Amino acid sequence: MGKLKQLVIEVEDIIESCVQDGWDEALGTIDEMENMTRQRIDHVLETLAMNADLEVEDIHMLFEVESIEDKIENSLYETWRQY
Repeated sequence: MGKLKQLVIEVEDIIESCVQDGWDEALGTIDEMENMTRQRIDHVLETLAMNADLEVEDIHMLFEVESIEDKIENSLYETWRQY
């Protein structure tokens, strides 16, 4: 194989490797932010319940048809996972 052909293959491998590494890092960031978002929602719901003299479980009971967890999961999916 000629030197130029080998160079072309090497460049293509580098590009594919860097793109994959970037994608893997982006997915890790998305997963991390998804967890942080869930924690933020939990904290805000706890504050809301406390301000209403309720327990978080009381707020969850208001959502019997579609649970709060389902709403969070659907919102995260529709916003982040559609890509």
